[in-house]
Amino acid sequence: MVLKNDKHRSNHPIFHRVIISLEQKILKGDQMKKKLSTGILAGLLLIGTISLAEATTTTTELISQESFWNYTTTDSDLWSVSAKNWVDNVGYNTFGWVTTGTSVWDTTDTTKWKTGKAAFGNANSYNGLTLKPYNTSWGAGTDLALQQTISFDPNNFENFNLKVAVDNGFILFVNGTQVAKQNAELFTYYWEYDMDIAPSYFTSGMNTISVFAEDHGGSTYFDMKITADLKAQPVPVPAAIVLLGSGLAGLVGAGLKRRRK
Repeated sequence: MVLKNDKHRSNHPIFHRVIISLEQKILKGDQMKKKLSTGILAGLLLIGTISLAEATTTTTELISQESFWNYTTTDSDLWSVSAKNWVDNVGYNTFGWVTTGTSVWDTTDTTKWKTGKAAFGNANSYNGLTLKPYNTSWGAGTDLALQQTISFDPNNFENFNLKVAVDNGFILFVNGTQVAKQNAELFTYYWEYDMDIAPSYFTSGMNTISVFAEDHGGSTYFDMKITADLKAQPVPVPAAIVLLGSGLAGLVGAGLKRRRK
């Protein structure tokens, strides 16, 4: 009996030579050695298969493109209110996410919040560039505050990534901390901004994702997504180790028995 599992074999040359040697012993040896060598070979193949499975990377969308957001719209554009000093004058507290009635724009009044599906905008083409049709209307010269919550354990993930398409600018906050801020003229595309996010911004359990999307005239558009890679989880291999160990012990015992004879 020869075990064949070429699809899942390790590419390591030493591992490959051991497999071939064991297969030869199975073909040439007596019945006892056949059984013992088969056990060793099965254990090695199982370990090799599990090793390959551990190397698989799974990318998870924490926030998907065209997802649903809680949102509200400003009556005026903060770009002009802040005298176009986007870097210094616009931050988390500018929008009144936390304190009612103390900012240019109060977003704590929940009666003003709606639910809409991205993309938000008033156009999906500009100078020959065409994007996906927008799902929720966003008027020119106004700004959006968007929020949603996601629950997960960041310790199980790595390689966090942010992608944004926006006309004109955006600021991303995770749990109240600013993570990214960008602004540019002209229209946008998928994906205009592509950047990594440090996992330290996230906490185990519920995370609040807040976005400020800014437009100062003409076409508007906003969509984004956040992804992360699921860490490879250790796979227990007791069955493979026991099978391999039993085979090795059996071969040693058979050798000692033959010497005594």
